[in-house]
Amino acid sequence: MDQNRGFREVAPPDEAEQHAQRSQLTMNKTGKRSYQRACKVALAKGAALYKGRLLTAQALGAHEDQFAVSEKPEKQSFQPIRQYHHKFEIEVLSWNAGSITSRVWNELLAILATPEYQNIKLVLLQESHWQQDQTYSSGPWSVLTCGSESRHKAGLVVLVHRSVAQLSEIRSTTIIPGHLQHVMIPWQRSRIHLLNLYQHVWDSKLSKLDNRRRRKDVLSQLETRLRRVPLRDFMLVAGDFNSHAVTERPFIGPSVPRRARFANADVRSLPELCRSCGLTALNTWASSQKSTYANSDGTYESQIDFLLVRLQDARRRSKEASSDKNFPVAAYRDGSKHFPVRAKLFVPPYSPPPSKPKPFDATALDASFRRKDEDWQAYSKHLTAEVVKSVAEQNSWQSIDRTMVRVTAEQFPPPRKAQPVAGPIQQAYWKKVRQIQEHKRSGNGQSPECQQLISDIKTEAQSFKKLQKQRKLEKQERLLLQAQEDKRQQSHKLSQALRKLAPWKPAQRVNLRDSAGEPLDAKASTSAMREYSSHIFSKGSPLDPVAARPREAVNASRVAGRIAAVPVGKAVPSMSAPVSAWKSLAPEAHVKIADLINTEVSQSDVSPYLKDPRIAWIPKPGKPATAMKNLRPIGVISVPGKVLAGAVKTRIAPALQERSQLEPQFAYIRRRGVRDAIAKACQHLDLVQEMRQEHRRDMHKAQQGQRRLPLAGALTVSVDLSKAFDSVNRQELLEALDKLNIDQTTKDFVVQLHSCTSYNMGH
Repeated sequence: MDQNRGFREVAPPDEAEQHAQRSQLTMNKTGKRSYQRACKVALAKGAALYKGRLLTAQALGAHEDQFAVSEKPEKQSFQPIRQYHHKFEIEVLSWNAGSITSRVWNELLAILATPEYQNIKLVLLQESHWQQDQTYSSGPWSVLTCGSESRHKAGLVVLVHRSVAQLSEIRSTTIIPGHLQHVMIPWQRSRIHLLNLYQHVWDSKLSKLDNRRRRKDVLSQLETRLRRVPLRDFMLVAGDFNSHAVTERPFIGPSVPRRARFANADVRSLPELCRSCGLTALNTWASSQKSTYANSDGTYESQIDFLLVRLQDARRRSKEASSDKNFPVAAYRDGSKHFPVRAKLFVPPYSPPPSKPKPFDATALDASFRRKDEDWQAYSKHLTAEVVKSVAEQNSWQSIDRTMVRVTAEQFPPPRKAQPVAGPIQQAYWKKVRQIQEHKRSGNGQSPECQQLISDIKTEAQSFKKLQKQRKLEKQERLLLQAQEDKRQQSHKLSQALRKLAPWKPAQRVNLRDSAGEPLDAKASTSAMREYSSHIFSKGSPLDPVAARPREAVNASRVAGRIAAVPVGKAVPSMSAPVSAWKSLAPEAHVKIADLINTEVSQSDVSPYLKDPRIAWIPKPGKPATAMKNLRPIGVISVPGKVLAGAVKTRIAPALQERSQLEPQFAYIRRRGVRDAIAKACQHLDLVQEMRQEHRRDMHKAQQGQRRLPLAGALTVSVDLSKAFDSVNRQELLEALDKLNIDQTTKDFVVQLHSCTSYNMGH
């Protein structure tokens, strides 16, 4: 058979060779792709069309070995492991069980122990048909049930693995029996809130209005509960919503059935809930297994079970949630069935949002002020000139504060956050770690070289621990020596050293709760704080305003003295000039500040900048920060406000000290302190012991005719007045000043500082 059959005229070999030479073809595998294709076709079919001519394989110079594929050694494919924080990853399963019998329960516990399902740590079950609320342990699981005695036989169950939390640490609340359950789990300085939901089915015995009303009631209760969950906690809503959803990005993803058969009227209820609370349905994004429910004959499937989390908590891996249609539990049942929804959630530990950084470096300013170096001297001159200029232009406290902050930021800008640089020891250590990982990937984990690297790392780790221990001891000795340098403030320095040596503990944050122990949202917390503060700070009738007349509260020297008395680093309102900036002002600025204060007190009311404090609520030691009574208010005022208050105190102090010398009081009195109070208490105890010795009736005193006296000892009472300073009646304060014969000008200053005062609060 002619191998050229079916082709056009074939060029002679000599002519083809001439054509190849004329075209300067490279007759090898590295030629053009068109030439390679022609050679392959010619080898397969006898001839091929190349550059408009039909050429044979011989004419093209092609041979069989030219395009033989050499067998390459099989390369081990390495897929890098995606780095996930497995410590903070929790796998969740939500399933409408459709009645949990003893057989189904045993199957469920058994399947959760298999390798395929052993990573599941949280299980939320709906429609258990259990009637009681119970809390108990079953193997490694903590079981929390929410029963219902209704005829619809609802019921909810939550299972929490003991690796997440112990049973004694978990709290469960029944919101709607059998239909809505709230479980709180402690987790990494925050909580995990699980809201298990089973929505009412459409009941044919009820009207459409009644069906909608009770379904809306469940969703409204759920929305109320969602708004009360703090933003720092992780929240998961899982359950059978008995309603479909439509795509609405970013709340509902595209992986939803396009047409919902028998769709009810509240098909928009789930998107509205997600929109109002900022939630997203995880199993509506990348799931190929959309349906979570199928009827008995398999002709109809729908998606009515969902997993909802906050938008900021929905990671890409979490959005891969899907229904498990091969779930083997209760596979023997006939009829319709629900498929469980599985998801992997990333639940990181709570880290508070970073506070707004100050526009200047207060630490550098304080250090420069203590050294009195050239930078501080130049800063002091420039700051004084700018403050004097600001007072001449605007003559207000706000302009002075802004000017001081601006000049301080120019001279002492905030430091940049330094990136940690690994030393040579750390670099060598991690280099060996990477080498060990490479050995294990290539299958040489048991080689002598890899074992030697592992041994070296263990040795270096032990030496590093010893070095860390030595550094810790040196730090302790250094801090103790610093505490002993200043004899005048030795107790203060020692307490600071002990705080630095104490192990780190997370700061207790304010988390107000209601009478039932449920956490309050931001709006409710603000309302509770306002109500409590009004009850404490607004006792008594308000003071009558004073008349406007010329008054002199301070002069330049007194302003300088009061500013000098304020310690460096004393707290001031946020975003205000630090104390070191006020201490850096020259006498020219003190004159302007004194004139401005005297102008303020000559009016009927002083500026809020001088008298309105910033109140911060901090937890009392050893008490939970869940109620306002366990919080202590700390007020912070500006430095000029401290100057005015100090001037008023100086005017009252002589009369007060003279009167209080006769009172058995040790606090807030000059030359009296805690040691005097302790000595007084010990003196009282010694006096009691002497009296008991004198009145003790022994045998000799009985023979002398001494009678037994009814003296058994003494009673020592410690009285702590609750909110003694917070609840002072202002009218009684003025009456006490009248008893001390305080002049009218000083009383006017007190009235100005205490009348029409506002408290700016936060926590």
